[in-house]
Amino acid sequence: VDLTGGEPTIRRDLPEVIAYAREIGYETVCMITNGLVTANKARLRSFVDAGLYDILVSLHAHEANAHDMLTKMPGAHRKVLKTLENAQAIGLHLRVNHVVTNTNYQDVGKLAGLVAPFKPYALNFIVFNPTRDAAEMDKQLGTTYHDVAPVLKEAIECYTSEIPTINIRHLPFCFLKGKEKHVKTMWQLQYESAEWDWCMDIIHK
Repeated sequence: VDLTGGEPTIRRDLPEVIAYAREIGYETVCMITNGLVTANKARLRSFVDAGLYDILVSLHAHEANAHDMLTKMPGAHRKVLKTLENAQAIGLHLRVNHVVTNTNYQDVGKLAGLVAPFKPYALNFIVFNPTRDAAEMDKQLGTTYHDVAPVLKEAIECYTSEIPTINIRHLPFCFLKGKEKHVKTMWQLQYESAEWDWCMDIIHK
C-alpha cells in the first residue's frame, strides 16, 4: 500500500496508520513524501518502527536553488538530501521521483549522479505532463520530447550500473530507441511490482 496525499507526513497519527496497515495484512507499506519531515532521523525512524518498508522521495533538481524554486520551499533541497541520507543509514528501501521540466531537463544526469551514492533501488524520471490542474503550468514548465529524450538516454547509459531501476514516465517509446525497457508510462504494475495497481485505483474511485 502507498501512503500518499498531498503529503502524508502532516498527519500526526502517521505511525498509527502505518502500524494499522501492517496489522490488517499489508506486507509492504510505502510512503510517498516531499522529504521535509523525514529530514528528522528520529521521525523517520518512528515510521520504520511502525512498519514502514519503502520510501519514495521527490527531488526535482540537483541544485538547491532550482529545487527550492520549483517547490516554493526555501531549504527544501537540503532537507531532501538529509532524508536520503537517513533512509540509507536506517536501511530503508529508497526510491526517488524527479519531474522533468524545461527548467531542469538539461541536468537530469547530474541529478542521477547526486542520488546514486544514496543507493536508491529506483529513480523515476517523470516528464512533465500537463493534464488536469497542471495544464495551466504548461508554458512555464513544459518541454518537448525531442529536447528531453537525449539527456534521459544519456542518464540511463551513465547510471544503470549504479541505480538498479531507472524508469521514464510520459515519454513515447520511439524517443528512446534501444532503451524502451525503461519507458514505464501506463499500467505500471505489470512492469514494476513496486508501482500502483490501476485496477484497484479505479475501483476505489
